[in-house]
Amino acid sequence: KVAAVALEAAVAAASEEKAAAVRAAAAEKAAALEATERAAALSAEKEAAVAALEAAVAAASEDKAAALRIADAEKVAALEQAELAAAAEKAAALQSSRIRRAAQEESHRNEVARLRGQSGMAVSPRSQLRTLVQVGQVAASLRGQAISSPQSRQMAESTRSELVATPHNRLNATATPRVDEPPCEIPAGASSDGTRKDANALKFF
Repeated sequence: KVAAVALEAAVAAASEEKAAAVRAAAAEKAAALEATERAAALSAEKEAAVAALEAAVAAASEDKAAALRIADAEKVAALEQAELAAAAEKAAALQSSRIRRAAQEESHRNEVARLRGQSGMAVSPRSQLRTLVQVGQVAASLRGQAISSPQSRQMAESTRSELVATPHNRLNATATPRVDEPPCEIPAGASSDGTRKDANALKFF
């Protein structure tokens, strides 16, 4: 009987130790599971942080790309504006040049018409006298230099022709005095109306 009691006590003790071992194993397993869960949570947080960082980098890259696109668009717009301004300035300069050229051509035509009109206009006796005096002075000067060569005579004839051929100096008996003519010095031997000419001038003719 005592042996049976001792056996039961031994069995009970063994059962208690086994139960304690089982409880210890369960606790260790629970701790391991908890550690695994914590590691999984940390891994998930890490992955979330990495994803957030990647999203931030992508957003920054997109913002930078958008800023670059805007800057490029502004640069292109500025270049186009500058080209348009340069083209407008060039067109304005060309138009101004055409206007100036047209004005010059018109002025030239008016001057030609005026000179052509003067070539057929009457010249005053005072202008006739001035022409005769000029021709006479040239002739007297050339005679004073003892002209003898054909070249000198040709030069004298050319000078006389140039003076006489000037539209303002062409002689016209129906001359009308011009109010804007400067006063002319009347040499000795010539009257104010130009009826009597300088003797030296007449000699040249």
